[in-house]
Amino acid sequence: MKIAVTGANGFVGSNLIKHLSHAGHKVIALVRDQANTALLPPNSDIRIVDYSDLSSLVMTLNGVDIIIHNAGKTRALSYSQLYEANVNMTRRIIDTVNGIPSIKRFVFISSQAVSGPSLEMIPKREEDPPQPLSNYGKTKYQAEELIRRQCRTPWTIIRPVSVFGEGDHDFLPLFQMAQRRLKVQVGFRKRYANLIYVGQLCRFIETAILDPKTVDQILFASDGKTYCYNDIQDWIEQIAGRNGLRVFVPETVIILTAYISDAIGKLTNKAFLLNGQKVREMLAPAWLCSVEKAKNLISWDPETDIKGQLLRTYLWYKEQNWL
Repeated sequence: MKIAVTGANGFVGSNLIKHLSHAGHKVIALVRDQANTALLPPNSDIRIVDYSDLSSLVMTLNGVDIIIHNAGKTRALSYSQLYEANVNMTRRIIDTVNGIPSIKRFVFISSQAVSGPSLEMIPKREEDPPQPLSNYGKTKYQAEELIRRQCRTPWTIIRPVSVFGEGDHDFLPLFQMAQRRLKVQVGFRKRYANLIYVGQLCRFIETAILDPKTVDQILFASDGKTYCYNDIQDWIEQIAGRNGLRVFVPETVIILTAYISDAIGKLTNKAFLLNGQKVREMLAPAWLCSVEKAKNLISWDPETDIKGQLLRTYLWYKEQNWL
């Protein structure tokens, strides 16, 4: 298969390029001009694209069998910036894909943020009404709806839960705190979530896009287990070999810090990881979803070794001098 991946230079995209290449597919890594391609494997087929230029997109995608649209923004200074990156870009790619006969599948990497958090620890299902808390989740949902209405090519939408692994920046602070012998808990209640290791997600995506049963379907992607964030911090602490002190930070302090980050972000034109939108999601008690649909359609039942996966992530951070 000839597969093109947008956002190929990012955390998930670069791992996906590596996985699909090792699986024997001809993979094209689509990146913006002047993008940092350090995470991409050597000898990757890198193509510079301008997503606002439909003619260049057509030239780049002609002859491709599958396109995996992974590019977008998870945080920005404004709703309009997220809308441009997550909705308008998707619209332009759909317009392009609709006119290219060789493309047999359009795959959109969405997010669990579309569904919203779980109530009373009840896992969300794909058919549940979306209840996004953040502008990121809202724009991902709008992109999904655009695909459902306008994409004439068979499509598949994948909603990953929180992804960790080699190359990830979002889980890095947990490892950095462990190095400093700290474990921060926001508030006094425990919080729960599903997770997926990036290698598992890559296998999930490859399996889903090659199976005709996933055509015009939405699928949650997780390893099927429920984790408490306190346990995750404990495991990272053990891996780092440091006995840390658990520090309880009131929710109001985190909210205030996020508002300060937003204010500084506007002054410096930089979107910080901790921001008002992110805190809305962070304070939810549980982010859980069901993978029963994936089990039924693609027999998804991965072996889970989260401690080993966290260890591999930690060693990669050390090798890359991120820690």
